[in-house]
Amino acid sequence: MTDRPPGPWSALTRLRGGERTPFGQVVRQAGTLALGRGLGSALAIPRLALVAQVFGAAAFGRYSLLTAFSAIGVVLVEFGMKTAAPRRAAGQPEVARGLTLQILILQGSLALLVAAGCVLSGLTRLAETAFVLAFLLGPAITSAGVLRRGLGDARLEARLDTTLSVARLVPTLAALFLPLDLDEVYGWTLVATLAVVPLSRLVTAVGTRPAVAWRPLLREGSTLLMAGLASQLFGRVDLLVLAAFTDDLEVARYSAPAVLLQALGLGAIALGSTAIPWLVGLREERGGAEMLAVALRRSWAVVAVTAALALVAAALAPVVLPVVLDLEVSPAVAWPVILSSAPAAGSYWLFMTLAAAERPRLFIYAIAVTLVANLAFDLAVIPRFGAEGAAWGTLLSELTLYLLALQVARRTASFRKSVV
Repeated sequence: MTDRPPGPWSALTRLRGGERTPFGQVVRQAGTLALGRGLGSALAIPRLALVAQVFGAAAFGRYSLLTAFSAIGVVLVEFGMKTAAPRRAAGQPEVARGLTLQILILQGSLALLVAAGCVLSGLTRLAETAFVLAFLLGPAITSAGVLRRGLGDARLEARLDTTLSVARLVPTLAALFLPLDLDEVYGWTLVATLAVVPLSRLVTAVGTRPAVAWRPLLREGSTLLMAGLASQLFGRVDLLVLAAFTDDLEVARYSAPAVLLQALGLGAIALGSTAIPWLVGLREERGGAEMLAVALRRSWAVVAVTAALALVAAALAPVVLPVVLDLEVSPAVAWPVILSSAPAAGSYWLFMTLAAAERPRLFIYAIAVTLVANLAFDLAVIPRFGAEGAAWGTLLSELTLYLLALQVARRTASFRKSVV
């Protein structure tokens, strides 16, 4: 009988047997972070719904656009440190404290620069910039928690993620009971975000010396920055082109299904956590080619399960969206946007697989090719078809990216098998 390489679940068996393994640490940290981010996603749903109910559809469209600007800006501000910094600080408390100060300086400076760029370029008004800045400061506020994850404790990061989500919800909730206009809500969102700073444990970084040289730190973060930026631009390009050619009401029609997608994202977090055994196995066990092949075969299941959830969400859209958002959305918009979550989930699975196989650049190239094609499609159809054109652009681009990523991952698996 031939010996088979240890399966990815063998580490789970050791963990249940009481042995503390690296796999066990990954599972515990991933579970803690998934809980924090899941709560954050859940809290975004009432925040979006309240804006639509209290301030109207046009305000909801503008709010959605500002949220898109914020998401892209956050990637620039993070500068890849959410992944690079814990890796640098792993098991070294002194390095973690020194890195906290470095990252705080880096991300705080970038947040102010991006916010200033939004105002000077005319993308946002001053009050809207306060709202964008509230999100841009998030990475700096959570930096101490991110670095504690490198020491094996993800609880602070998860708590800060959830607390920031609550802080951003409070001003919108207050508008139900107080005579606040939307600009005041934007301003109070920044104030509420800054109120989280005392809980961030950033004071531990005061008086510390830089832990590593700046140049290697920035070089390591730049690759991750490019991956995150390409991914965010890919996911937001339809909305940005739509906003450039239409008005806030049309943006609202396209953005409305995002409320259901936010709920769908809660299921995606749980689904994504099932990838952990394969990804850990790829990095730690022999037989990586076989495990990569197994992970690829699982991608169809990720797409199928997400598609089933998306079909339910799309069927509920005509009933739920008018009640939650006080906004009628055409099925020609809702169905493509919601169904695009299925290939998007498969692409995310494949990206994690390629990252574990240390080939993330290949996925970035696939995103870049699809982004250019999607932008050309959007420029051709959105001026004429508006939200419907943007919705179909989203579905087609996500499907194209998944097929490209699948092809890239298969070639990687074949190459590894030939080397082994």
